[in-house]
Formats: sequence, structure tokens, C-alpha cells
Amino acid sequence: MQYNHHVSVSGLIVNENDEVLLVKNAFRGWECPTGFVAEHESLQNALERIIFDETGVNITRSEERRVGKECRS
Repeated sequence: MQYNHHVSVSGLIVNENDEVLLVKNAFRGWECPTGFVAEHESLQNALERIIFDETGVNITRSEERRVGKECRS
């Protein structure tokens, strides 16, 4: 039996004016930048890459506040 596991990350980006950076998804509406982690990629690097890919914004400071997991069959 072969298992496929997909790990994703999502980032809440807030600037010094307490403005939140969101991206518009064609199907789900406005949301935080979210994407899959590549094999052998750290969660932090994946988050930085995804935020840049989706918004063009480089993270200057990021803090991991909460890590959650959701399991689906």
C-alpha cells in the first residue's frame, strides 16, 4: 500500500499598520497565502516562498505562532 501525504502552510501577514495581506482565490474568495510544502523543504522556507509567489512580498520578519494539523482520509 502506498500512502500520499500532502503538507501545506498558510501565513497571516500583518504590517505595522495592522493591515492584513490577503489573496483572492477564484473559488474560495479572500484568504491568507496558502500552498503545499515541497519535498525536503522546511516549513519556514515553504511559507516564505509561497507568500512571495502569491503576493510578490518578501517576509522581513516572520514568527511561527501556531502550527496545526488536519488529517483527511
